[in-house]
Amino acid sequence: MMHKAKPVLFAIALALTWPMAATGQSRNCAAFGLVEQRLAERFGETPVGGGVVSAREVLAIYATNDGATWTLVSISADGEACILGGGVDWLDLMPLDHPQPEKEKS
Repeated sequence: MMHKAKPVLFAIALALTWPMAATGQSRNCAAFGLVEQRLAERFGETPVGGGVVSAREVLAIYATNDGATWTLVSISADGEACILGGGVDWLDLMPLDHPQPEKEKS
């Protein structure tokens, strides 16, 4: 059940970004620090999850403590952050268990 979170997050990210890319809509972007500050000040949102898309992009999800609102943000390697979408009623899933790499014996 826990391994279903990754496909669900991917599907959400794809659904939110596809219309924007397909229609060429203008992007809602600014410096990462400013975007993070505004999400905290205006909505009370802090980072709750995310992942690496490529060497040049990371996706982050910001949400309120009670999950009332959430925002999906793309952060590029050059420090630009773009709001891809958002919504209400964020649902926290159980964290994925990642096996720890075994230490080499010396």
